[in-house]
Amino acid sequence: MAETSSGPNSFGPAAANARQAGDRSVETPVTDKPGWLSRPLGLGRFLGLVAAVFLGAFALTLALPHDPYIRYQSFKGTIFDRLGWVYERLAYDDTPIDVLVIGSSRTARGANVEQLEAALAERGVSAHVANVSIPASGFDWRLTVLREALKHHPEIKLVIWELVEVFPRDGHQTFGDLARPGELLSSPWLVNRTLPVNLAALPYRQMELALASLLPEAFGYAKDFDPAGYLGPAPDHRGFNDPGWSVDAEARQTSALDHALAIAADSAQRREEITWPVPAIPDALEFGVSRAYLRDLDRLAETHGFETAFLFLPFYDGYGDAHEAEWVQQFGDYWAARFLATDPENYVDAAHGSSLGIARLTPWLADRIARSLSGD
Repeated sequence: MAETSSGPNSFGPAAANARQAGDRSVETPVTDKPGWLSRPLGLGRFLGLVAAVFLGAFALTLALPHDPYIRYQSFKGTIFDRLGWVYERLAYDDTPIDVLVIGSSRTARGANVEQLEAALAERGVSAHVANVSIPASGFDWRLTVLREALKHHPEIKLVIWELVEVFPRDGHQTFGDLARPGELLSSPWLVNRTLPVNLAALPYRQMELALASLLPEAFGYAKDFDPAGYLGPAPDHRGFNDPGWSVDAEARQTSALDHALAIAADSAQRREEITWPVPAIPDALEFGVSRAYLRDLDRLAETHGFETAFLFLPFYDGYGDAHEAEWVQQFGDYWAARFLATDPENYVDAAHGSSLGIARLTPWLADRIARSLSGD
């Protein structure tokens, strides 16, 4: 005779009677999932979970370590290639820095370190100058480099900050890849059009830098500083982004019969390309990003005890002053080399100084540096 089962998987009369009687022990499924996982997520809960996972992953990437030397080398092969040298000058070169010059390509070419130091010596001033300028005029990257400079060279006495005709409205092209994570997160949030792009790229950047720090050769970077390949504390910036540059080649260019006409045409085009302030928008809003960085500069000057001077190098036949010339003088001296703009022989193109222009600028600039260092 067959044995009758009365277990939970039974299909006989006893099981049927138990189900009809509402015996829950027969039908309750066994699960080890928490209650909140056994229920389908609503849209709000799902989006909250996605946001929490994203923010957690974002925070983890910020904590990934990397070598700052690799970060500065990441611009290799671009017009900002000299940032690799900038880090070497700041972090590995013990030569003191009394004067730090920082700005765009106008100043990178115009403020010739070797000539400036010689001119200062003629004036009885023994001072070391470092020119860490790179192309383009955004302000944000300058504070990143300045903080790095002060970390290694607290002896800095004067920072020369270059201005162009109008304050930049946005950040510099290098800032998203050059800044520390904290600097990116603390950059101005109001009317900062480059901030969303920089923040969106930050996790990938952090992962790439961490990997490149572990395997620098695979990315084409140097793991360690090589003194043999270092350009020294005072390289001639005229050849940085122009490997074919030479004094003779420049002389042929500037002595050409059509040089003045070419410079004038270039100058006219630059005039058309300038975006002047919109009258309906207050400068404090339109140039709020740049103004915020200059306030940061002023706080650094107060903390570290250096002086600040603002240098304006006009393009040929251009404007005599920067638009914000009056506003910046609350933070330091304002120096405008207006005399350059009247002679096309001072330029290799409308905005960048020729060897003659540099020779004319050097004593003028040295006079002002000497007075600033002496406290006059």
